[in-house]
Amino acid sequence: MDASNILQILLVAQNQDDDQIIMEKIQILRQHGLEAFQIGHYKQARLQFMEALDLTHSISDSNADRDGLQCDIYLHISATYRQQYQLDRAKEIWHRSNKVAVQIDDQIRMALCLDHLGEIRKLENLYEESIQYYNQSLEIKTQLLGLDNIVTADTYHGLGHVYYHQSLPDQALAMYEKALTIRHRILKSQNLDLAESFHSIANVYLQQFKYDDALAMYNKAIQIRFAKLGHNNVPLAYSYDGVGNVYFSQCQYQQAQTMYEKSKSIRCQILGNNNLDMAQSLYHSGNVSTALCKYNDALLLYRQSLSIRKEILGTTHLEVATLYACIGNIFANQFKYLDALSIHQEALMIRLKLSKNSCKDEADSYNQIGRIYFNQQKYDEALSYFQKALNVQVDILGLDNFHLAPSYINIGNVYSRQLQYHNALSMFEKSLNIQLQPLGDCHLRIAASYNHIGNVYFQQLKYDQSMAMYDKAKTIRSKLLGDDNLLIAQSYSYIGQIYIRQSKYEDALVLLEKSLSIRLIQVGDCHLEVAASYSNIGHIYSLLSKYGDALSMYNKSLKIRNEILGANNLLVAATYNNIGNIYYQQHHHDDALTMYRDSLKIRSEILGSHNLKVAESWQNIGLVYTDQAKYDEALKTFDRALKIQLDMLDHDSLAIATSYNNIGNVYNLQANYEQALATFEKSLLIQIKLLGPMSLQVAQTYNEIGIVLMNQCKYDQALLMHEKSSSIRSQLLSDDHIELATSYTNMGHIYSRQSDYNEAHLMYQKSLDIRLARLGEVNIHVAASYGDLGLTYYYQSQYSDALNMYQKSVDILKMVVGNDNIHVANSYHNIGNIYKKQYKYADALNQYRESLAIRQKKFGKNHLDVAASCNNIADILMLQSKYADAQMMLRKSLAIQLEILGDQNTDVAVCYDSLGDSYYCMRQYTEAMTMCNKSLAIRLAIAGEQSIEVAHSYNNIGRIYCGQLNYKEGLQMYQKSLTIRLLKLDKRHLDIANSYSRIGHVYYCQQKFIHALSMYQNVLSIRLESLGEENLQVANVYSKIGNVHFRTSKHQEALIMYQKAIHIRLTLLGDCNKEIVDLYKNMGSVYKRLSKLKDALAMYEKALQIQSQLYGSNDTRIANTREIIERLQYKHNVGNHSFPMIHLPVRIRDKFRQSCISQRTSSSQMESTLKSQENETDIPGDCRTLAEKQAVPSKNLTGNSSTPTTK
Repeated sequence: MDASNILQILLVAQNQDDDQIIMEKIQILRQHGLEAFQIGHYKQARLQFMEALDLTHSISDSNADRDGLQCDIYLHISATYRQQYQLDRAKEIWHRSNKVAVQIDDQIRMALCLDHLGEIRKLENLYEESIQYYNQSLEIKTQLLGLDNIVTADTYHGLGHVYYHQSLPDQALAMYEKALTIRHRILKSQNLDLAESFHSIANVYLQQFKYDDALAMYNKAIQIRFAKLGHNNVPLAYSYDGVGNVYFSQCQYQQAQTMYEKSKSIRCQILGNNNLDMAQSLYHSGNVSTALCKYNDALLLYRQSLSIRKEILGTTHLEVATLYACIGNIFANQFKYLDALSIHQEALMIRLKLSKNSCKDEADSYNQIGRIYFNQQKYDEALSYFQKALNVQVDILGLDNFHLAPSYINIGNVYSRQLQYHNALSMFEKSLNIQLQPLGDCHLRIAASYNHIGNVYFQQLKYDQSMAMYDKAKTIRSKLLGDDNLLIAQSYSYIGQIYIRQSKYEDALVLLEKSLSIRLIQVGDCHLEVAASYSNIGHIYSLLSKYGDALSMYNKSLKIRNEILGANNLLVAATYNNIGNIYYQQHHHDDALTMYRDSLKIRSEILGSHNLKVAESWQNIGLVYTDQAKYDEALKTFDRALKIQLDMLDHDSLAIATSYNNIGNVYNLQANYEQALATFEKSLLIQIKLLGPMSLQVAQTYNEIGIVLMNQCKYDQALLMHEKSSSIRSQLLSDDHIELATSYTNMGHIYSRQSDYNEAHLMYQKSLDIRLARLGEVNIHVAASYGDLGLTYYYQSQYSDALNMYQKSVDILKMVVGNDNIHVANSYHNIGNIYKKQYKYADALNQYRESLAIRQKKFGKNHLDVAASCNNIADILMLQSKYADAQMMLRKSLAIQLEILGDQNTDVAVCYDSLGDSYYCMRQYTEAMTMCNKSLAIRLAIAGEQSIEVAHSYNNIGRIYCGQLNYKEGLQMYQKSLTIRLLKLDKRHLDIANSYSRIGHVYYCQQKFIHALSMYQNVLSIRLESLGEENLQVANVYSKIGNVHFRTSKHQEALIMYQKAIHIRLTLLGDCNKEIVDLYKNMGSVYKRLSKLKDALAMYEKALQIQSQLYGSNDTRIANTREIIERLQYKHNVGNHSFPMIHLPVRIRDKFRQSCISQRTSSSQMESTLKSQENETDIPGDCRTLAEKQAVPSKNLTGNSSTPTTK
């Protein structure tokens, strides 16, 4: 061998040694780069790889491994750019790697390049191309290496990533499990590739809501990564993120934030602040802040993340669009709908540019925009966007893909709001059915579907079906999440709402407090869900009449909502509305109006003036005006709300039906009954069309119609309406539901109007029993029931029982609403009525003035309740013969009513009647007739000739004729009144008895005693049947029958009647009242006629004793009784019926001597006159007019005159 050959050999050997050294350096650098890459130091890894690449150029051309090594290193460098989302640079380097692989015709390296390109295409959301490249790689690998190879496992794993990002969890899981199976068999148990498989499988489980399985897989990955890489590496951060995502999905936000912070800390140390991994951490923290209602914090985090992503990824990228969508959702949560729409449109534009890559993201944008329109109650626009989302998904995924479920749910929600319940159920059931097969029946999304279906049943008032759905949802959630989870809290809240509708308030309160407790533990005391809990609990307290507690809850809710959202948002508006409702129920009208107007202002600013929520605010304001008797303003306000509803809703809408009901109620209060009925009929037609004849809304409208018919005195028709209402409620609700109590109360009112007090009492007692059971003793509705029962006792003259009921009522009201409240004022009015009947006029006047003072304070001086109080006070003043003062009060009342109601109103007619009474008592018959004719003209115009109100007017006019001793005209009027009452009322009605009594009085005065007795017997029959024996009206007719018997010399029969009358009056009133005085005098007259002077004296002495307690010592009535007693004593002492002047008391002799001197009467004539006057004084039931006796009671507000007792 020559020297040149030897030298050549030595050089080659030297080169080989040098190449070996370089190769070792390259491998060391490459290993360092891979280690840096594994923990996420991509820039540091790239530097290592590039230094290694530079060294490859130092390797001699003859080294066969050099090209392969360069191919691998190019791929490593490309991977670092890929992980940093510098995809263009990654593709540039990939091309170099692929070129080398092709040049050296290395099939395996070409397959690895295809894997790498598939990953890049996945990141570009080009999923079909990505799958194509992975499949090409897989084909090469399986041909060369077979299926059971570690590099083949990598391709399966890559394919799993693509399917996962396409939200195809089943396909993704299949690929991941294939990769895991291979890796398990080939690699050690503590291998990073295994950790990668565990992590990826966990991602799929999370996507499938299999939270326990996901956590188990993430923890396996964490264990390996921690063991292999230590506590500070990027893959470990990914796993912490995964665990955080599980907690977040389980609504365990604090635990989620802890994991996200761990991940963020690692990334910050390794990668710095300006990279996509850090952007992801900021995004996760933004999600937590959003869930915790920390919207400003969330906005800051999302914007930081968006800034990083835009800088790295550019402005047109799906992850940028995702951040825009998140920010848009924050604006929507803050009720900044225009801002939200604008930014969601930006997200949509990006997604549309990339729509070939991701139909899911495009559909998400349509759904998010649709939800904004939905929240604005723009349901047509919302439905259009939801339908677009569905169409996009159907085109790509087909009709039966479970990813369509959210779109079906969104569409179902629109139908539900539009009251298209059948369509809503169809959508929710579609959503449920397409999810059941892939997800199984124990899945959170299945639970959500059950809730949606339950919500529809709830709106349809099908509470049993709704409860069944809510229970199914709760069972699933409890099984998957445990019992202390926010979703369980939501389930408690839903079930609590059913209990509220079922009047099971205590059960509802228990569940809502459980819900609140969970929420406080999970999210703290400053969260919108906590505010919602306070609001729900406040609603229960309001139903229980615990208004102070309700206000406390609503104010807590308001404080949270103000703190989180600021003062100008719809949730704050809703809270103002709730607080306004409390003030409205308390009759604090000014405060209620302030709240309602604040709510209206916010809603108008956010939603515009033409929105259904704005219409709702106008409705509430209208209700206050109605309560204030500002009927014209109320009608204008209701019309304003109705116009908005008619523009925005189908004309056959339940909201419009509700508006008709409100308007009908005003017409009813204005006594515009025909218009009221027509308006209620409109409402009823809509409700029956939408809900069928068997619905609670229909029942409520029957109730409203029944009230109008009752006010028209069409009692049989009214009772039929209330019975229809009660029948529906009985079939749809439990036997002890609060709404049934309302039905019983309304039927009780009808029976009371029909004078069937036993039936009325039975109905009121049923209502009270339900209310006590459901609401407890201290409740405004229970107080009302006690008041109703008190009324039946009042009409039956059981005044002690009535007073007991009224006192119970007022005691409860003072506890519930305080002393200074309209309900308390009404109770004072009722108690005043009792005192009036008991002739305790001073006490009655005090009660009426207390009532007036409250009403004036609450309503001002110009309100119908104030007018009613003036009428009540006038009643007492007339009974005290203070007619001028009474007229002053009546004219105040009339002025108020004319201003509020106009001159064509039945209440105005009643006021004219009362003024007529005052003139009648003052014997000013012409003025009295003028007033009563005004009343008659109004009633004829409003109600027609054959109405009960007109019958009242005929009665009053007849009385004036009788006062003028024009009995013929008076009788005609009374008979007209009787004819109408017989036509309109049940034959046992007390008004018919009243007519018989008046006619009987005319016959009595005409000395047609047989006819009078017949009339009085009719009266007695009716009153005994309606009122029972122990009643003042029965005592009254006994007294009148006794008078007839006396005048027809049937003295024993007269005594029996008087004794019956006096027994009743003593039982009900005691012995200290003027009616007892009259009866004792009447009995004295009978005994005198029977020559039982001792018994007669005893009667008159009893009468005198009572008069001495009732009147002053100088009262002429006392003097008259004493004169009679002195005569009787004289007759009793002398034992004969002659009247020698010498034996008469000096006072009487002097009185008649003066009379005779003035008339030049002889002594014998004087004795004859005295005897005549004595006999005339002793005749019970004489025919002097009631005005002459000054004993005519005034009319009450309903126009029904109290029946006078004839002396």
